[in-house]
Amino acid sequence: MPDDILPGKISRLDVLRVEYGKRKFCECLHPHYEIDVQNHIVTCKDCGAIIDPFEVLVRISRDDSDWNKQNEMLLKERQELLSWKPRLVLARQFVERYASGHGRNSMVPRCPNCGKPFDLPIINWCNRAFLKRG
Repeated sequence: MPDDILPGKISRLDVLRVEYGKRKFCECLHPHYEIDVQNHIVTCKDCGAIIDPFEVLVRISRDDSDWNKQNEMLLKERQELLSWKPRLVLARQFVERYASGHGRNSMVPRCPNCGKPFDLPIINWCNRAFLKRG
């Protein structure tokens, strides 16, 4: 038995010190995590603090709804990009302006020659090829 661990003798107590009540190191509202696979540690890319991996896992699981909202937004944006057709831009703008509101914010087209507003049902349509012949 070593001499420093004899019954009745006090061995060194300054090897370990426990601190209570200290603030957490990373206080970022929306931290960006960097995972060190080799050392099994997680650091905050914003403030550089080392974060407990279990705490990161808990935070990610709590923020699951934010991830879902962002995913839904990106899927909607993707669908809009897939359905976007440049030849229909003017038609979409026309529909948005015409159907945007009722009452004060309602928009109606007006004649480019006289400037008087008119309602859509009075528009007469014809084929472009017909215009070229005439």
